[in-house]
Amino acid sequence: MDDKERYAFALRGLQQVHGNRVEAFYTGRGQTQSWVRNRYAMGEAAVFAPRQLTQLHRAIPTIEGPLHFAGEHTSLKHSWIEAALESSVRAALASYRSRTFWQPNKQPVNKEISPKLLSEKIEASAP
Repeated sequence: MDDKERYAFALRGLQQVHGNRVEAFYTGRGQTQSWVRNRYAMGEAAVFAPRQLTQLHRAIPTIEGPLHFAGEHTSLKHSWIEAALESSVRAALASYRSRTFWQPNKQPVNKEISPKLLSEKIEASAP
């Protein structure tokens, strides 16, 4: 859609929710942003093709060894900040519960570690 088409599309959506009374506020001018058309963003969120969500969703957040995947694309609420936050908490908790920590040039090591010790390790490794 070009900008003019998006204005009309948005107006129709507002009319469906609020009735025709919203037309009084419509000036025909505005600003739109198409993240899909932005050459640097290449889209704002995961956009699945038909049937991809049902075929791929269960596999996307699957843990692979010491790797835990997070991001809005791993949630059913994709394209929302809530999805990114939920998935980051899910991945962090899964990582902590697995107690498998990656160490450069070593195999993953299973350790019993307290949240306090984990916090200290993270702070100590920060640049």
